[in-house]
Formats: sequence, structure tokens, C-alpha cells
Amino acid sequence: MATTNFTGDFPTRGPVVLGVAASTLALCSVFVGFRLISRFLVVRKPGWDDYTMLLAWILAFGASFSICYGTTKGLGRKQQDIPLEWQAPMKQSSYAFSVLYVR
Repeated sequence: MATTNFTGDFPTRGPVVLGVAASTLALCSVFVGFRLISRFLVVRKPGWDDYTMLLAWILAFGASFSICYGTTKGLGRKQQDIPLEWQAPMKQSSYAFSVLYVR
């Protein structure tokens, strides 16, 4: 399942993580978009649940963005295979994901 990165140095699952995060966000965005369009433009009567869904989508977007950014900085590689200059940005994106991730 692991592929090698573009330079062929180390195995990484970054492309798989990036694909799953991006496709999940895209699918989520379609359904949330359709619901908000129907509630705000068709029915013209949004409720508190629509605003809550919009807030949840914003949090999901931030979490997915931090995962996608993290894959460019070593997320998906083994810890010892991540270059030293990528350590700080990768840890920052992991921290941002953990803050935005809501169970």
C-alpha cells in the first residue's frame, strides 16, 4: 500500500492520505452545499441546525486542510524519514488537526 515519494527516497502514504482527505471534503461539501442552498434559497427559512452545520463544515474544512498541508510536510512517512526542516511544520499541522477535530 505504501508508495515511494517523488524522489524515490522513502516509502510514504501521503498521496493516499491526501486523496482520502480531499475526496471526503469534496463529498461533504456537495451535500452541505445542497442542504444550505435548499434551506437559504428555496425555503428561505434557515434554522439553528443549518448554522450549526455550517460551523461543522468550517471545522471539517480546517481539519482536512491541515491534513492536506501535513502530507506535503511528511505526514504519511515514518518519523525517522521526515527531514529535520519539515518537523516543525508537520507538527504544527498535526496540532491544528487535533484542535479542529471534533468527536
